[in-house]
Amino acid sequence: MPNGDLLDGWKSISTFIGKSVKTIQRWEQESDFPVHRVPGRRSVFAMKSEVNAWLKRQPEPEKYTEDERPAKTGSFDQLFRPRQVSPLVLVLITIAIGVMAFQDLKDIKNTQPVLGPLTVRLVPYS
Repeated sequence: MPNGDLLDGWKSISTFIGKSVKTIQRWEQESDFPVHRVPGRRSVFAMKSEVNAWLKRQPEPEKYTEDERPAKTGSFDQLFRPRQVSPLVLVLITIAIGVMAFQDLKDIKNTQPVLGPLTVRLVPYS
């Protein structure tokens, strides 16, 4: 094995392929990417020849992977992501309840209470 064929660590592997470390790690879990682990250690390495052979066997990947997709600022898609829908719904419900409560108070202020005939009797204290 020539020493120039060795890719040592996640960063050098991802640099060689041109993808992020997260993408390479996901490929290892999901698509049997050829990464080797050093026994008893957490470090990894790969061989350029194995990586190139693996890449040739793979179908054309989507244009962007999940962690490399360009950010859309202020777009409709970003506004309605699942983690942002709950606060948005909570704000809308709070506004709706506030409007209904205000309407009820407004109705109460505009109506005159009906008391009927009132009789006051003064009784001396003995």
